[in-house]
Amino acid sequence: MMFIESSVLTRLVGRLPRMDEWQFYNRRRMTEIHDIEVSAYELAKASGDAVDSTSMYLSPALQAEKEHLIQTAFGDWNKPHFFLFVKLLARYGDRYGRSNLAAIAREMVKPYDEVARYADTFFTRGSELTDWDKIRKSIEKGESKLLEIQRLADQTALKIKRYANPYDDLVINYQGKGTCDALMRICEKDNVDFDLKEKKDAALQRELADQRDELAKRIADAKAELNRNQALVDEKIMKEAKKMQAAREAKRQKKETKADVDSAKVDDALPEPVREELRQMIAQSTDKEASTIALKFCAKHVKCQLSQVLAIIQLYAAPVRTNDGYSF
Repeated sequence: MMFIESSVLTRLVGRLPRMDEWQFYNRRRMTEIHDIEVSAYELAKASGDAVDSTSMYLSPALQAEKEHLIQTAFGDWNKPHFFLFVKLLARYGDRYGRSNLAAIAREMVKPYDEVARYADTFFTRGSELTDWDKIRKSIEKGESKLLEIQRLADQTALKIKRYANPYDDLVINYQGKGTCDALMRICEKDNVDFDLKEKKDAALQRELADQRDELAKRIADAKAELNRNQALVDEKIMKEAKKMQAAREAKRQKKETKADVDSAKVDDALPEPVREELRQMIAQSTDKEASTIALKFCAKHVKCQLSQVLAIIQLYAAPVRTNDGYSF
């Protein structure tokens, strides 16, 4: 017999579901079909046939039976679901029990058809459960209390009907205080709606659900409003930043334009031959101070203004910071 790695077998053939006892799978038949599928896979593997995840190793009839067994079981019922179902069956105060599956379905938040089908399977195959005797006794105890409550209600109704005016004619034979209160309770017992508590609970649940929905809606609206406000703030910040950047750029361009104009004016203040002589003097001078060069040049050209010559020197030569001052 060929042995196959578990991971490969699971990927190509499939894995059996967990099949807990409260999910009511047909364990025996599911295991048989799975064994047939594994054997068919091993046979195909041994014969050299191509095997992949798209290959079918069951006949159409067996494949349909397998799918039917999975669908008729209750694979999505976990242990808390099962315990809640048993608890509601055994509950007597709220008149759930097996005769009120609609209330059980509402309590479990499951479709009525699914709960009804589960209840039918539960009472049919309940003996397969490990603690069936304990579960059955708990349910029967709750149902017996339901019957006792119903019997007391019927007897109370019959007793009230014997009197034309039970508030005046009904006599309570016991020595105790609060006779009037007890009389009112007994007379009103016949008019008590045993479903009233359930209706009140349902109304309360609806009100709480509406409040939760309203709170969730208000939170969502608040988040949306916060996002809108944040977007507006971000937009204003970006606009202000762009405006400041544009102002800085305009100021810089204005300064550069003014500097270019001033440079052009200074450059045009002297004739070209004189400017050329000044450039040569700057290049050949060993003086480190621009003012010294300007004084020497003005001494040679008395018609030149010292401020204009100094400005031209600063335009032509880039000053370099040294320990003794600026050099050009």
